[in-house]
Amino acid sequence: GLSEGQAESKAESQQLFQKLEALFNSLADPISQLDDELETSIAELSLVIARQLVRREIKSEPGEIVAVVRDAVRALPISTRNPIIHLHPEDIQLVRNALSLGDDEKSYRLEEDLL
Repeated sequence: GLSEGQAESKAESQQLFQKLEALFNSLADPISQLDDELETSIAELSLVIARQLVRREIKSEPGEIVAVVRDAVRALPISTRNPIIHLHPEDIQLVRNALSLGDDEKSYRLEEDLL
């Protein structure tokens, strides 16, 4: 009787533990999803802020576009192959003249972008 009661109690405890574990896991899923969404939103916001800062800087100092492009190219991982740099048509010639793209290990392509 005693050992049967202990075995039954242990089985019930394990079932209860499994139910609690499933409940905790189901509660963690939405939190994990929110974390992923928050991470994406922060990354998007960072890009928007960076674009606005770069635009403002370039408006005040048009020649700074060369430094911005040069720094962005240097920040690319070594494994990046043939990146395409989209620039406003008014800036593309300035950048093309200032950067010595042919001397670099990487080959870059400059393209006009009206956005």
